Amino acid sequence: MTLTHKKSILLYGRPARFIPHLKQLVAMLVLCMLSVAVPAADVMFAFSDAHSRSTSLDANARIQLITGQLKRMDIPPGIVLVKTGDIQRRNQQAFGNWLKAGYLPVNYGHRYHLLARPDDAYPERDFLRAHRHLRNFSEYRHHIYFPAADAETPWVQARGWTPVAIALRLETGLLDFHYQQNSTRHRQLNMQLLQDEVAAAVLKQARSQMLVQQGIAPAAPLVIELSADDITAYVLPAIVDALVDGGFRFVAPDTSFLPPYARAGTGNLADSSRYVATLLQLPVKQPGYPGLVNTASLMSDPARFGFNTR
Repeated sequence: MTLTHKKSILLYGRPARFIPHLKQLVAMLVLCMLSVAVPAADVMFAFSDAHSRSTSLDANARIQLITGQLKRMDIPPGIVLVKTGDIQRRNQQAFGNWLKAGYLPVNYGHRYHLLARPDDAYPERDFLRAHRHLRNFSEYRHHIYFPAADAETPWVQARGWTPVAIALRLETGLLDFHYQQNSTRHRQLNMQLLQDEVAAAVLKQARSQMLVQQGIAPAAPLVIELSADDITAYVLPAIVDALVDGGFRFVAPDTSFLPPYARAGTGNLADSSRYVATLLQLPVKQPGYPGLVNTASLMSDPARFGFNTR
């Protein structure tokens, strides 16, 4: 018996040992090839809750801190999601600070909320009301953020509006709440650890979302929504560093900014058929809501950051 024949017996004589792992090996190989083939993705920030009330930081100071940090890091201005019903006389200056910093205002409705009204006509009326407020600003380019809406929506097309798709959203509500509670107690907080962990979570999800977006709108920028709160102001430099080191390139929106359809899409790498269908642009039902990085998971052990939740 030749050596070659002996090897064939070892390799193929007991196929049951290898077949169960074949699917995993193929999936790993495909993902490795994709990770090499996918170029650096363009990314930009979209800030929501842009005119939220003052907390430990005054609203104007918080906006100036956010925009100033990004400018010092040579990050071009992104977009600001404007809910015109929140712009009162007391915070008109806050809105002006976003515009002075070069951020593109995007129509976020007047008082629209996804669960506010069940009828289809209400969102249109609400966005029209916000549009009347925003059209007086030269910076407004008729971009709207309408989650779960299809770009083919007749009343969106009829007015020449461009739906902005948020690909990834950072949820910092609970984290910011605990921060406010503890900052007033003058506790010593481990902000460096907090920055590192939030940045790592954003980078991990952004990489996954970047791969998924290659099958939806590969030329479109990856838009990451951040809440303009105190925690975001403090962890923003770490997030930027993580994304830049991870191969992302920050770009600025302009009059020709055409994001992916408002159905940004999410992918599940654990479900290979769904992932491949998304990647190859095959028909697949996609949810219209963006991917989520929920920092509430970091609160499983808040004492690590020096937070006292009692």
